[in-house]
Amino acid sequence: MTADLVVLDLALNVILKTLVIVILIFLLLMLRNIDKTIRSLEHTAESLESTTETVEDVAKLARFLPFVGRRRK
Repeated sequence: MTADLVVLDLALNVILKTLVIVILIFLLLMLRNIDKTIRSLEHTAESLESTTETVEDVAKLARFLPFVGRRRK
């Protein structure tokens, strides 16, 4: 009877440790994916900022084009 309980205790111990390791690996992978997502969003924001600056430059130049820009007084 005691041998059965010792074996059961060892089996449950192994199962518990395996489960903890699997959960830690899962959390590590989730953090890695979150890091990739954040980097991608930062890159998108920088690209959007660059595009905005380009549009501002084009708008400044468009003021001087005939039929597009405002009339000079």
